[in-house]
Amino acid sequence: MADASPRSFQVADGHCQGTMAGAGQELERRAREYSDSETVSETVRAGALPVHCRACTAVSHLESSSAARRLPRSAASVSVHVNFDDDIPPLSSPSSVASMPAMPATYGHWLTRSCRVDTSANLFGGQTLPERLSYFGRKLQGPERQFLLEVNREKNLGFGNRITAGNVIDLLANTDLDNRADDVVFVMKLGIALSSSGYSSVDVQYLLQAVCEGMALPLNRMDIGLGEMNASFGDGHSFLLRAGGGLQCDKILACVQLAKYACSGLVDGRAATMVLDEIMDRRKPYGQLVHIVAFVCLCTLSALSVRMGTYRDAVAAAMITPFPIIVLKWCRHGHRITELVDFLVPVAVGIGASIVWRFVEHTPACHVPTWFLAVLIDYLPGTQLVYAAYEFQLSSIIYSTSRLVRALLQCMLLTIGVITGWQVFGHNLAVAEAGGKVGAIASLPPSQECQSTAFHTEIWPLYYGVYNLPLLFVIMLGANVRLRDTPVPLLISYISLLLYGFLTYSDVLQLPAIVNNVLVVSFAAHLGSFHEYLTGTPPITVIVPVVFFLAPGSGTMVCILRWIHKDEGDAVQPQDLWGDLVMQGLSYAIGLHLATAIWRPLNFRRARRVTLQEHAEIGRGLL
Repeated sequence: MADASPRSFQVADGHCQGTMAGAGQELERRAREYSDSETVSETVRAGALPVHCRACTAVSHLESSSAARRLPRSAASVSVHVNFDDDIPPLSSPSSVASMPAMPATYGHWLTRSCRVDTSANLFGGQTLPERLSYFGRKLQGPERQFLLEVNREKNLGFGNRITAGNVIDLLANTDLDNRADDVVFVMKLGIALSSSGYSSVDVQYLLQAVCEGMALPLNRMDIGLGEMNASFGDGHSFLLRAGGGLQCDKILACVQLAKYACSGLVDGRAATMVLDEIMDRRKPYGQLVHIVAFVCLCTLSALSVRMGTYRDAVAAAMITPFPIIVLKWCRHGHRITELVDFLVPVAVGIGASIVWRFVEHTPACHVPTWFLAVLIDYLPGTQLVYAAYEFQLSSIIYSTSRLVRALLQCMLLTIGVITGWQVFGHNLAVAEAGGKVGAIASLPPSQECQSTAFHTEIWPLYYGVYNLPLLFVIMLGANVRLRDTPVPLLISYISLLLYGFLTYSDVLQLPAIVNNVLVVSFAAHLGSFHEYLTGTPPITVIVPVVFFLAPGSGTMVCILRWIHKDEGDAVQPQDLWGDLVMQGLSYAIGLHLATAIWRPLNFRRARRVTLQEHAEIGRGLL
């Protein structure tokens, strides 16, 4: 057992100076040296830094990953903006002094870290999942067993949950789960990880139930809601846990693969937990500068492909984009203002749009909604809206209603923010459009997009056939899909949206828009599920880009703006904002459910068969 007194590590060459206090951190240091985790930088692994620097490096990365997860949940679709962080714990954190970066924070080091692109084989340290599980299984049978178990019990469940694995084991002592406490810890950590990485709550619940059945773990209750998880096992305690936010597709793919492997019942809960910790401690596959460039490209291309605007609209959107980026970085590093980001970003977009329209590009008013809708596309409640309708369809009434209400409030918040920011440079800017009137009616952003059927019919092959490729790529990059996992989902999404463009703008087959939504999402989900059947990759990497492109919530935001115009005396006819929001989400959810209801049992059976085959090959020494 390590000494509980503070231990200091001083390095004379100046690479790393800091103090690590407590036995838990010492155990974590030693376990990190055993595990060969890719959380430690390549420089440390190569031996360029002393052993003492390895300790500080590992802990600093762990602290930075936990700090990044303390960001508030957002109702946004993909949440590319969540990736605008420096991967460094804030200075206000009490543990940041004890977890200084292993290398000086020079400009070159920041640039290298910000421009990183993960090209590694997988999130299992270059090994296959069975190999990684076997690796930790051997460690648990060797001399490192005690250290690894103590480190595992010192760790909390992550994402703001302060309860540790040791606390869970103590709570389950003297119950029927006394000998299964490590399996309970694994299941709860897995549920939190999947929910916090942006996986559908319905799919998380199905997956965890299958894991519990495979591991013969008595599950009483498993409720996955918006930002929380309620779980109860056997005659033990009930656990109410919280989940984080953002979309981390790289971690979803690895966690789903681990969960399906655990469904076979051939996995040691302690080894599986260590693999899961290794997955979640990995940095994001792309640096913040890569994400910022992707965000600019996303907003610019959305003005073309998503909003069907002109090249001048794309230029205007590109000029507005720096305003929300500045606000996002300011909120990320400011003191206690992170909670305001969902309102300050649309305010910044309103300011930027009014500046561009007044001083740079005073085009017809119908182009302005294209600008701010393109820049705010990352904040529209796209996938959250689909998840809400999906949960409602599967009888999860309370959680689905919560998501729907939150999606509507998110659209209202975005609209109010844009109007507020518009007043800075847009006061009385629309006098001509208001018929010569001044005051409130002339100080609202325009609410009517340009409707040119002939232009859309002529231009859609170019937009959908050419510009959709880079747009879908940056959407996947923003969703943290690793480069090696991109080609097939990119191709499926591209073909699905080509089908959507053909059904929407071609005169060959004219169907109601709601039917087009169902057909396209169902087509993409079927292909994504078939891809899962062949490779084990969940279809979320296909569904997210397609739903993001369809931008559910943009029409509701425009409807809210029109209602405000009408209240100020404008002669507009707004639509039913609630009906539009729910109908869009439900049409996408129906298409998704048509595929998952067919493919889910097939994929589970195949995953179990493949797992048993791999386990048998490991037993024969073939892997």
